[in-house]
Parts: sequence; C-alpha cells; structure tokens
Amino acid sequence: MARPRKEKQTPTFTCEFGLEVGAHERRVLRSRLEASRQLYNAILGDLLRKLNAAKHDPAWAGTRKLKGEAKREAYKALRAQYGLSEYAAHKHASLSRESWLRAHLDANTSQKTATRAWLAVEQYMYAKRGRPKFKAWHDPLSSVEGKGVAGIRYDA
Repeated sequence: MARPRKEKQTPTFTCEFGLEVGAHERRVLRSRLEASRQLYNAILGDLLRKLNAAKHDPAWAGTRKLKGEAKREAYKALRAQYGLSEYAAHKHASLSRESWLRAHLDANTSQKTATRAWLAVEQYMYAKRGRPKFKAWHDPLSSVEGKGVAGIRYDA
C-alpha cells in the first residue's frame, strides 16, 4: 500500500506585536494562558497514563516480535484499544461544555492545545523524542494557537 505524499508546505511568517494593555486585560490574558497550560497538562497526563498502560499490556510486548504489516496492524489495534489518538485527545473531559475551562478558552484553541499534547506523546511513543514534560506553573505559556483566524479574544 502506497503512503500518501505530503503536500508542499507554503512558507509561513510570524509577526509579533507588543500589547499595551491595562491591569484588567492583563489579568484576563494571564488567566486564559493559565487555563491553556492546565488543559495541556491534563491531556498530556491522561495520554501518558494511557501509553504507560498500553506498554504494560502483554500484547504490546508480543507485537514487538511481529514483522511488517502484521506489526503495524497490531499496534494500530492496541492504540485504538487504549485511546491513543488525536481524536481521543479531542474527546478529553476537559474539552466538554461543562468544563470550567470553556469559560476561558474557545473550542478551537482548546482542540489545538489537545493536538499539541498529542503530538508530544506521539513523538515519545515512536521514540523520536524523550518523555514530554508538564508545563510548570512558574513557567507559563507565552502563547497559544488556535485553528484558522480564531484564537483568544478579549471581549469588552
């Protein structure tokens, strides 16, 4: 089975502007960045717990001995069984409408934060990077990403 080719990426640019905000706006922005940090940590912890459970499953060790397509399919089944996917990260309880985080973050920013946590765990799962670290409270996020043109907005 042929793998799909990746499309050429167009060059992207980031332009940063300094914000001149008052005390109230600064507090709102800080609380939204803190909510994003807590969301990232919650999803990262959940995904790492699921990965640890999958690695301790005897089927995971048995799958390591397989070759080729059988190995790929066996790992795919194990990842589905343990909920190790980007889709599962988007279904985390912290992204539900009832979560207190929804008062601070919109759905697109929350999903992009979940994707960020999933990509870190995926790199670790495939041994391309080390174990992802949690974001500490004294080292807050300086930015968050949304999908498209949506993102953190300040509504006066």
